[in-house]
Amino acid sequence: MIPCAVSIPETNLDEWLETVADTARIRHIELPAVRLRAPDNAMAWAEQLGLRLLHARELLPANLAPYVAEQPLRDREDLRNCLQQALEQCRDAGGAYASLDVGLDRMPDAAAADGLTARVRLLRALLPVAEHGRVTLGVQVRVPPPFPGSRAWHHAANLVHEVMHPRCRLTLDLVPAEFDTDFDVAAFVRRCCFTAGLLRFHYRPDLGEEPAPARHRLWAAALVRHGFRGGVVFVPDAPVLAPACLCGHADRCAAAYLEQA
Repeated sequence: MIPCAVSIPETNLDEWLETVADTARIRHIELPAVRLRAPDNAMAWAEQLGLRLLHARELLPANLAPYVAEQPLRDREDLRNCLQQALEQCRDAGGAYASLDVGLDRMPDAAAADGLTARVRLLRALLPVAEHGRVTLGVQVRVPPPFPGSRAWHHAANLVHEVMHPRCRLTLDLVPAEFDTDFDVAAFVRRCCFTAGLLRFHYRPDLGEEPAPARHRLWAAALVRHGFRGGVVFVPDAPVLAPACLCGHADRCAAAYLEQA
């Protein structure tokens, strides 16, 4: 069985939690790390509803995270302390994964080695906290890349390889609507299964991008075949649609992963 979660947005949080709790299969959620802080720790209500935290996203806000490795030493240490606190909060909430955007697209080829070194240093500083709390730290990378010529995937793979720690894995932000028509699920899984910790499927149901259960059965079969030990998150983005509709899509697709032996 591969655990599945629904990504909960910052707005209408209570309604989303109650809707996920009403699904037939999904019992895990993804929350922004900021919602794990006291006094508004969302997990208190989530646990009453029988939900568990799978993934804490955005350990730092999006306007800060990509620049952490490039900050002056003092500022970098302050931000690193914030990251460590966020990891501890994820641990205390029972989360298994936490992810960070380390600004991979901000690494120009001419300075890629220095950029990689700075990011390796940052992640290694966080790993003792992650390991103690049994939290897997995810390096976010988008598939397909965000723009033509992006080296983010190459940098992400190198980063995880250099860190070389079982608690550091890739968090794959998958956008199936942008995949090539000949995208080969089995080949992709074979390529990344040993470095990936979390697969996050992004889709826009309001634009007709409903996840297809048959397609997810292909993903699930490929992941199981390669002994994948991570998790899957459904990330619907359609504020105009009701949470019940969005969670229904995710729940039907989750069956492919949750019913695997």
